[in-house]
Amino acid sequence: MMPDVKMDRTDIRQKSDSVTDNLITGLKVLTGELKWLVLKGLRAIEIRQLEKRLAKEYAAIGKQVHETIIPGEDGRKSTGSIPAADSAIHLSLKQIEFLQEEIDYLRDQCTRAREDDLKTRAKDLGLESGK
Repeated sequence: MMPDVKMDRTDIRQKSDSVTDNLITGLKVLTGELKWLVLKGLRAIEIRQLEKRLAKEYAAIGKQVHETIIPGEDGRKSTGSIPAADSAIHLSLKQIEFLQEEIDYLRDQCTRAREDDLKTRAKDLGLESGK
């Protein structure tokens, strides 16, 4: 037989407040995660565009090197000699370096933003550990 449990209005009100608080916390977490997913998706699109640009720069260097290779006697096969890099190749190399740095920066920034977002959310929701 179950013990007779009597709940007064205070207990019912506290349980109701507890459920409401949990619902609000859950909605805040859900909103934060949805916001993060959108930002992460936009950042991924930006990184993909930079990676495509990087691939084009690599292709441009290959084309430029190919065009500057000294042709052999028959005019078709090269002698294997590659002349010194010209300004177009230097420009492509600088562009590649810039794009690689930018991609690395955006990836690091995305990671830092996620960590900061989680710390802020934990603080706002009172879930911080006592460190």
